[in-house]
Formats: sequence, C-alpha cells, structure tokens
Amino acid sequence: LSRWERTKADHCGSSDPNTAGNGSLMRLAPVAIRYHDDRDALRDAAARQSRTTHAAPEAVDACVLYAEMIADAIAGARRTQVLAQRAGAWSGTIAAISAG
Repeated sequence: LSRWERTKADHCGSSDPNTAGNGSLMRLAPVAIRYHDDRDALRDAAARQSRTTHAAPEAVDACVLYAEMIADAIAGARRTQVLAQRAGAWSGTIAAISAG
C-alpha cells in the first residue's frame, strides 16, 4: 500500500517469484461472484486484483484459475467438473496443480 500511495500505479505488487504469496487469492471470491457470467472479464479482473499487491506470475495465475473454479461452481458445475484438469498457459506450480 505504501508503494501505491507513492506511485498511484494500478499494479504495485512485486513480480518477483519469491513474493508469490496468497494474499490476492484470499480476497478473490467477490471478483468471481461479480464476473462469474463473463469469463473474459472474470480472468481480467482476477489478474488485475492480484497484481495490486501480488504480481508474481504464480500469484496471478492462481487467482485466474481459482476464479474460474468459483465461477464454475456458481454455474452449478459438479465438484468433479470444478476440480477437473484445466488447460492453459499457467506458470510454475500452477501448471502442475491445474493438470491434476
């Protein structure tokens, strides 16, 4: 937040892979609820809200992946569908998680 106060930049989170914490993932659910019916907007908003504090690729990808899972659950998908493998150009550990 102090970086944002100084710069007013939209994306103040560090992109260093060693800073890929879970803070942006913890606050993601409202984004998924709001954009569950528009997948392009969902992915964009999930990524943008992550980058405000956590811009490392794994943190951003984790938010996008989890937002898709939440949106599927809201749409009534079965648990097996929500947890199914998901294709995508995911980074690092997120690629392994999305592959099952």
